[in-house]
Amino acid sequence: MDTILGLYIENGYHVKFASDTTEVQFKVWNLNVDIENAPLAAADREGNRFKVDSSIMLEVPVSFGGKLLAPMRIKVKNSAGYTPIF
Repeated sequence: MDTILGLYIENGYHVKFASDTTEVQFKVWNLNVDIENAPLAAADREGNRFKVDSSIMLEVPVSFGGKLLAPMRIKVKNSAGYTPIF
């Protein structure tokens, strides 16, 4: 993830800097992933699917009118799944 997004590790955070500056664009940390795997050969296909739930904390600096305000911190949740057709 660090390589794809161009992040650097700093003080326990994964940080994205604006190009050629030390200005922070965002920080992420606390990635949690929960994987629920489907059985390989299930007789009953209903409800059997590969499912991934994940969450990560995101912090983005906020400025308004040239003043730096408190950063926005949110928990970003994601869910994805795959259900075989055959």
